[in-house]
Amino acid sequence: TGFLPEMDEGSIVLDYTSPGGTSLEETDLILRQVEKIILKVPEVETYSRRTGTEMGFFITEPNYGDYLIQLKKNRKRSTEEVIDDIRKRVEASQPALQIDFGQVIGDMLGDLMESVQPVEVKIYGPDRKELESLSEKVAGIVESIPGTADVFDGKTMTGPYLNVEPNAKRLAQYGITPANFPSQVQ
Repeated sequence: TGFLPEMDEGSIVLDYTSPGGTSLEETDLILRQVEKIILKVPEVETYSRRTGTEMGFFITEPNYGDYLIQLKKNRKRSTEEVIDDIRKRVEASQPALQIDFGQVIGDMLGDLMESVQPVEVKIYGPDRKELESLSEKVAGIVESIPGTADVFDGKTMTGPYLNVEPNAKRLAQYGITPANFPSQVQ
């Protein structure tokens, strides 16, 4: 059962993540295709998009963001039916885009509680390969449960990165303390 009673707010939050390392420009190209889909849905009144930020109080990467989709007051389909329609269309046209749908109140509460999903299964252990295998199995089981949607196995591909290992003697030569080093790198 859910924490909030079932309600039809008349608006949709579509959280999205393009593959790790995707540039802002590439993410924008993908999302322009998503916008074409949103505009074809007859129940949509208007929408707005944020990229590199979300409703929560935190900074995100340039491949993360959300849409706020406002539906028309007089419509034949419920918000859930419209969500299902948009989900199918986006997943068919943009398979690399990870998406998650909700309504405004539930999404805001999830952001504030740092819980992106109404249900999360967390698996801990020292063996990365076994954890990946288990996460795929759990995702498969959860997907088979009627009524579930937007199942994510938790595996995130990262983009390019740089590993910096400071040399304490060299830092001391320049008067940089270990506590000050991160700000210098930034």
